[in-house]
Amino acid sequence: LKLATAAVFTVSMGLAAQASAATMNGSCGTLSGTRELNGSFNCTQFDSTLGTLTSMTLTIAGGISGLITAANPTGSPGTISATASSSFYADALLLPGFNISSPLFTASYGTSLLLIAETNFSTSLSGNGSTLALLNTANLAPYEAAGGGNFPITISTLSGIDVQSSNDLVFISRSFPSSAEATATVVYTFDTAPPTSVPVSTTMALLGAGLLGLGVVRRRRG
Repeated sequence: LKLATAAVFTVSMGLAAQASAATMNGSCGTLSGTRELNGSFNCTQFDSTLGTLTSMTLTIAGGISGLITAANPTGSPGTISATASSSFYADALLLPGFNISSPLFTASYGTSLLLIAETNFSTSLSGNGSTLALLNTANLAPYEAAGGGNFPITISTLSGIDVQSSNDLVFISRSFPSSAEATATVVYTFDTAPPTSVPVSTTMALLGAGLLGLGVVRRRRG
């Protein structure tokens, strides 16, 4: 009876075998430009021959830098503060909950409240922003292919400046970012091999062998 039980248990363990999970980083390029961004870079697709893709996470980051120049040609003292910002947008992303009309994130830089008299004020500033990791477990087909490949990410920015001053004669002569950059990282999670299924005929044969062994033990005891 113990021999027969062991045989059936071995078959059950074989049916319950699970695939092992692994991760792989995809490489993405960098997009840079002056003032506004409007272009794309490519990220590596998952090679579906390596296993079964179960999820991916995508993170997009960006930064801006520029020069804020304030001037007061009248010489009368005044105060001013200014903040330049760029909203980063993306398309060609088929991710759950992704909205093409909403910015992914905003990068900004600005000054504190400044006192400007007869001289000009000028300083170089920079700011950065990033998305949270965008998790995708639902629509994976665009991001995988046998042998791998690439998928594009198109990035654009919309920039502006907010100025607060105590004197209308104090003004900003240069406000928009002079350069902008965007990068992306992608991480794939996949099963290295699907669970091995045991053919029905093989399963029945093993089960029959176990029952036959049980019958032999019973006859010997009888």
